Amino acid sequence: MLLRHPFFISSRLCAAIMIGGATISIEHNGDYSSDNREVWTWYVDLADGEEFSASDLQTACGASATAQEMMETLLTFLGACAESIKYNDRSGRDQADPDSNSTLFPAGMHAWLTANSDEIDMMCLDLDENPGAYVLA
Repeated sequence: MLLRHPFFISSRLCAAIMIGGATISIEHNGDYSSDNREVWTWYVDLADGEEFSASDLQTACGASATAQEMMETLLTFLGACAESIKYNDRSGRDQADPDSNSTLFPAGMHAWLTANSDEIDMMCLDLDENPGAYVLA
């Protein structure tokens, strides 16, 4: 495995990046969904010690993906959640509305998401423009 900036190996021994003091890491644990999608686990370890994770990040049906592609996918969802939270705050919409992307991640992540939404978006673009940042040798 060859990692280039911005990737590093986290304390969880997973491919990771850092945004706003939080370590964001992912791993494919070998699981597949009933419709043959790879299931990936994501972790967000905030600077204050709070930890969030879930095994709900999946590839397209029958497809496989690299860690870099799945990190980009995770960042896209994190960015969508942050934008929805900010929109809901401006418009007075309920953050718990199930039709809102604000429910994609736990409420305990919301302050970090909104404070770092620009960095999340920029990291996603950076990874998209540098496809060789994470390479399995």
